[in-house]
Amino acid sequence: MIKQQSITKMLKLTKRLNEIVAELSVRKEKMLAQVYHKAA
Repeated sequence: MIKQQSITKMLKLTKRLNEIVAELSVRKEKMLAQVYHKAA
């Protein structure tokens, strides 16, 4: 029972981390695009 709960908690944390990473990569892409447009 305890094992099942900890696994669920880990999965939720992993999902949250993936969302944060995705958000950061989107922001990085936008920043890079702006820098590229300014340089061009």
